[in-house]
Amino acid sequence: ESTGLEGRSDVREVDAHTGRVLRRSELPSNEFGEGIAVIGERLYQLTWKSGHGRVYDARTLAPIDSFTYKGEGWGLTSDGALLYLSDGTSRIRVIDPAGFRTRRTIQVSEAGTNIYMLNELEWVHGELWANVYETDFIARIDPETGTVVGWIDVGRVLSAKDAAHVEK
Repeated sequence: ESTGLEGRSDVREVDAHTGRVLRRSELPSNEFGEGIAVIGERLYQLTWKSGHGRVYDARTLAPIDSFTYKGEGWGLTSDGALLYLSDGTSRIRVIDPAGFRTRRTIQVSEAGTNIYMLNELEWVHGELWANVYETDFIARIDPETGTVVGWIDVGRVLSAKDAAHVEK
């Protein structure tokens, strides 16, 4: 997992059953960690505002490379060959991991209206899933056309009591 905390960001492997941190690699205190994705033996991590990303050995979390990009980094996922980067806008960049160059940009929309604030990304059964920041919705996106093909409402996943303890 990637943590985004002012002055305390890292990428870490966590035991799913206990929550215990098994290994970690810390970012410099001036970088705010964001999305991560794995391709092969490499783990890629974005930072929010610095335009600087890191590449780690996926098994050991040892830093092995870095890259730069323009704008903010919010979410990152992979289809196994390419990276998909969100930056809080309505566009998702398709990135070649060799050299971190943008191959194309996906404009995300539904019924002709652009969908903004695309945040964390996941690749699920050939679709891009993106949560829309500060909402209870996940957009299911066709990665070829950018069309939203469906929505997932996660607003009722937590009870009202549990939701009251979550910061928004």
